[in-house]
Amino acid sequence: MLKGVLFFPVTPFTEDGSVDTAKLSAHARAAEEARAGGLSLMPPYLVTGPPAGLVAHGREAIAGSLPVILCRRGTARFDVPAAVEVARPPRMAGLKDGTGDLDPPARTVTAVRADPATGGRGFQSSDGMPTAEGTKAAVRLRGLDVGGVRPPLTDPAPGHLAEPEEIIARGEAIR
Repeated sequence: MLKGVLFFPVTPFTEDGSVDTAKLSAHARAAEEARAGGLSLMPPYLVTGPPAGLVAHGREAIAGSLPVILCRRGTARFDVPAAVEVARPPRMAGLKDGTGDLDPPARTVTAVRADPATGGRGFQSSDGMPTAEGTKAAVRLRGLDVGGVRPPLTDPAPGHLAEPEEIIARGEAIR
């Protein structure tokens, strides 16, 4: 059963191609009024831009009082300085990586927590890419039918399961 509200607004644009901040703010307020627990700041889809453009997008998208999770994926690969800058508002709660590269998010979280402008708050990080494939395979090895991973990922080939099987066996031996 779902708890809370799942809200997927489309980023509104003006006729000149810039983000319609008034409508975007209205989306954020509507999510808040619907009792959403937070917002996921998705990057512009299918376009790329420099880090400064991503920072501007992040600033425009913050409205209301809900916590915001900054998403890093495909076209929006915030470098560490840009991610720190966009993370400075207190409502930025964390970073979700969707690229599968664990190094930049780790560096970002460390830098945000060390930045005096953020007050060292507990900025969080999660990664949905490599954990999905590795976790599902391990759970399946334990006998639970959890289904396959979502495209574009693929389930590991049988030859790649020997190492996780060995790790699970060592863990079981410790219990």
